[in-house]
Amino acid sequence: MELSPENNAAADAPYWAWLNKILLDGRPFTLEGRNYQLELMRSKTEDQDALADAMTNVGRQMRDFIREVSRCRPTLGKPVVVGHSQGGMMSYAVAAVNPSGVKAAVPASGWLPRQMWPRKIAPTIALHGTQDLTVPYGRTADFIARAQSAGLPIEFIAITGQGHGLSGELRSKWKSAIDRVMRTGIA
Repeated sequence: MELSPENNAAADAPYWAWLNKILLDGRPFTLEGRNYQLELMRSKTEDQDALADAMTNVGRQMRDFIREVSRCRPTLGKPVVVGHSQGGMMSYAVAAVNPSGVKAAVPASGWLPRQMWPRKIAPTIALHGTQDLTVPYGRTADFIARAQSAGLPIEFIAITGQGHGLSGELRSKWKSAIDRVMRTGIA
């Protein structure tokens, strides 16, 4: 698929990132003659080193993609990465691998393996349901607590009683966080 302003990826795609008005959905695509294919991450693996490697690769792929989009389609600002579940993991990965390349990240129900805990991260508003059994809340809460104690720019919104699904209060607060970042930034 050739990526152009007239030919964005499908809006109903299961995995996506909104970058400079480009919707990505995990399918291969071409931009300015360069091929891109995001590597899918398996969050339930017990091999945390392999997961961290995969997430780092995704972060690097997105970093390169952001640079290319910024070069060929200049905008008024840096992109904001958002996502739920694997998309949330991707948002964390991009914010950790490319902290100066994005305005902010707004992950929901994602997490970052300990091997990737950064010294720097893009400003982040993270959301997670306390009853999430798919991506356990404790993993995210542990990372956020350590990141905040190290002074990293992360705001955490825990949704009491919410599971993994992007519905109800989690969906509402996620949309509000994205809107806030897009309108005013995080500071």
